[in-house]
Amino acid sequence: MYQPPLKSRIGRVCVVLAFLCSTPPKLQAETFYVAPDGSDANTGSQTAPFASLTRARDAVRTWRQSNTGDAVVEVVGGVYRLRETLRFDLRDSCPEAATTTFRAAKHQRPVLSAAWPITGWTKMTDRPEGRSEVVWVADLPQGIDWTATLYDNEGLLPRAREPGFFPESGK
Repeated sequence: MYQPPLKSRIGRVCVVLAFLCSTPPKLQAETFYVAPDGSDANTGSQTAPFASLTRARDAVRTWRQSNTGDAVVEVVGGVYRLRETLRFDLRDSCPEAATTTFRAAKHQRPVLSAAWPITGWTKMTDRPEGRSEVVWVADLPQGIDWTATLYDNEGLLPRAREPGFFPESGK
């Protein structure tokens, strides 16, 4: 039986070992960007960021349908006003060895808040009968149907709780 010279056999073993020990290629990664002045109609790129974390989450979900690499969502500094709870579920899971990361952009400080500024306050001209206090009224921002608490620069404000102060419910 023919045996190749020892030098030849060592060369083959080294090639096989090198193949077995090499690391698999890095999976494709994707970065999405979110900025307060972005638009959810944008692509989520650095030059055309999304406006909301919900839109970024949905973009990652869509991207994951055909990709298995790491996904990163870079959140630029500013205030992100949430109209509803940001929810994650099993659709946000990653394939093995991949990650999805939501993080503040470098040297940025994003703030997630459910607080909405209420502007356009005016004095109520028709005071409820028997009341002498000055009453201020304002419309809630579009898309906000109710509020549980009100604050000003000094803290929590008391709410009117007497008849006549609930025009929507008639109480």
